[in-house]
Amino acid sequence: MTLSDALFTRAVSLEGTTDIAERVALGEELVGLGPTAGGRPWTFGLRVLAGAHLEHADADALTATIADLARVGDELR
Repeated sequence: MTLSDALFTRAVSLEGTTDIAERVALGEELVGLGPTAGGRPWTFGLRVLAGAHLEHADADALTATIADLARVGDELR
């Protein structure tokens, strides 16, 4: 979990900055780790992506990310 924790910390430290592209890249990397590292990286990554999409005012991407987060939540229960 160390890699996912480090990526999430980096993404959170970038919240509110203008570097949305880096946050999206970090979120996607965390989502990619999800299937091999359990659910936490998935949910971390989707949270990061949701925040970036919201800040970028990308309603379609935000809606899709929220749907993915709900799906992953159902799968992990």
